[in-house]
Amino acid sequence: MKISNEGSVSLHLPDSRKEVFYNPEMELSRDISVAFLQVVGNRNFVVCDLLSGGGARAIRYAKETSAKKVFANDANEYAARYVKENAALNEAENRVSVSCMGANDFLSRHKNLFDFIDIDPFGSPVYFMEELAKSSKPDSYLALTATDCGALAGVFPKTCAERYGIKLDRTECYKEVGVRNLVGMAAAHFKPHSLFVRPLLSHATEHYFRVFLKISRIGKLNTKYFYHCGKCGYCTFKSVAKCKYCKSTASKLGPVWASSLYDKAVCLEIAEKLKQRFRKSAEARKLVFTILDECDQPFYYNIHKISERLSANTPGMKNIIRELKKRGHEATRTQFSNTSIKTDAGLDNIKEIIKTFGGQQPRKR
Repeated sequence: MKISNEGSVSLHLPDSRKEVFYNPEMELSRDISVAFLQVVGNRNFVVCDLLSGGGARAIRYAKETSAKKVFANDANEYAARYVKENAALNEAENRVSVSCMGANDFLSRHKNLFDFIDIDPFGSPVYFMEELAKSSKPDSYLALTATDCGALAGVFPKTCAERYGIKLDRTECYKEVGVRNLVGMAAAHFKPHSLFVRPLLSHATEHYFRVFLKISRIGKLNTKYFYHCGKCGYCTFKSVAKCKYCKSTASKLGPVWASSLYDKAVCLEIAEKLKQRFRKSAEARKLVFTILDECDQPFYYNIHKISERLSANTPGMKNIIRELKKRGHEATRTQFSNTSIKTDAGLDNIKEIIKTFGGQQPRKR
């Protein structure tokens, strides 16, 4: 048995991940999750960690937030045993209720109980969404993780169609498309139950997508088809038959979530909470500040790809952003790609700036 320290808790875990699942790479995700619950929660909150594994997330919720009760569930009996041991180790056994059930069975037996549900599966959360929509109450919160990023983002179109029921192809904005698909999937499951979702924070980090949603009776299903040009990479929610820049035929894809992926006021509060000196909190804070700075435009432009098509050297990102702002446009970096920008400027403006600042690439002999 080994001991792992994370946040303000200590965890007893088996030496083998085959016995009980614990992923240390998700510590950043758990830091952000704790900060989120610190912002939206209160002392009356009842929290559910539906797929608890070794209990790291559940016990951190119990120790580091004001939640009244945390339900930790896992179908693996060894996991349930370790959650109990870890709750006792951290003197949180009175606030952590442990169960060993299938996730959908657990949800069906605990309807309208939880103020915040966290689902962090291996793969897709789609298999729990129907029961989740039936079990959730208005004015509650939901956190979803998905690790099947290729399917969600359309990198694997056939799997995407089978699993999510929509048509997607790989685009240069595939990470944002994947996050929009995840939110749209959740929204589509809640709509038949007269419930609506609104994203408060969304991010794409390493091997997973993560979204935090507010569930309420008031809202609308903000999903739309978008149009993608396979030749120049242009994406837009505006209905077009041909790309406005290269006149190639545009593919109609989706539908995906078409509105904002963030609530900037909530994100700012989360950034403040992340001042805690946890191991990953500085990295998490940097991510949230990138989101705060990001202009609220759908889709982004990959500067390296555009430069490559123009056979031009890639200018510095700061130069492009500065020049776009000088011309009266919004322009920022984006959390989704280190080589991309978000802007309300057109692709033709970006090409002109690249040609001006990048110059022509030397010919290869």
